[in-house]
Amino acid sequence: SKPTRCKQSQRCFCHRRDVSEALSMSSLEASLKDPSRPTFLHGLTPPLDSTTPDAARTIAAKFVARSRVLASDGFIVYDIQDEPSRSGAERPYPFRQLMDSASYAAEVRAASGKECLVYKCVNDAEFENWIRKARAVHGHRCLNVVGRPSADGPAKGPTTKEAMALVEKTSGVSFGCVCIPERHTDEYASQRGKAAPGEHLNMLRKQQAGAEWFVSQAVYDPAPTIRLLRDYGDACRAAGLTPCKVVLTFAPCGRAKTMTFLKWLGIRVPEEAERR
Repeated sequence: SKPTRCKQSQRCFCHRRDVSEALSMSSLEASLKDPSRPTFLHGLTPPLDSTTPDAARTIAAKFVARSRVLASDGFIVYDIQDEPSRSGAERPYPFRQLMDSASYAAEVRAASGKECLVYKCVNDAEFENWIRKARAVHGHRCLNVVGRPSADGPAKGPTTKEAMALVEKTSGVSFGCVCIPERHTDEYASQRGKAAPGEHLNMLRKQQAGAEWFVSQAVYDPAPTIRLLRDYGDACRAAGLTPCKVVLTFAPCGRAKTMTFLKWLGIRVPEEAERR
């Protein structure tokens, strides 16, 4: 006789498949790649490089506990550089070497149960080894490739284009890049002898090189950000591409010295925003 299919087993199989797909789509990687839904992240910097492993775990656990009052898809762990060539002005805060971003992100993930988007600056002679370790040792899947802060400083690692190619060929890793609205103003373009802003074209080139999302610099002035998003969307349509997700960064500032540091970093802060 013709064998019959167990409807109950079929329903169980379908249920398992649906659950598997749902779990996959709930991951940080899937969220960052999906421009149809927002992604919410808490950002933090690693502690000092001299921090012991036990102390780093305690610091991560405390931050995670405080962050639980707000729902999020995961965390951003930044890679902080000295950036001596960024500005002719004195750095408001002295630079101190911090823990490796991938190492600390592993502690944050262990404390929270959530994935991290790990930042990495390309200005590192061991960049390729760092990528391998971030994936093979720490298990990270989401990286943000950050270019050198200035073209005037010494180059110790690959170019941004070379770094993106290295990450692109690493199995099990997806990557995004930063976008800087302050570079998408007429003033910035004029200072560099250009007829019009071109940050949207930088984003397009990075997308074509494999970037699957962008994270903005901290936003205090909405006008350049709005212009950048519109121009990027127009450039994607002209190229026949779907725009990648752009995660906007908002950072509270409660001290005058911190505001000075934000400006030193190149963040544009209107007077009315600074007064608040």
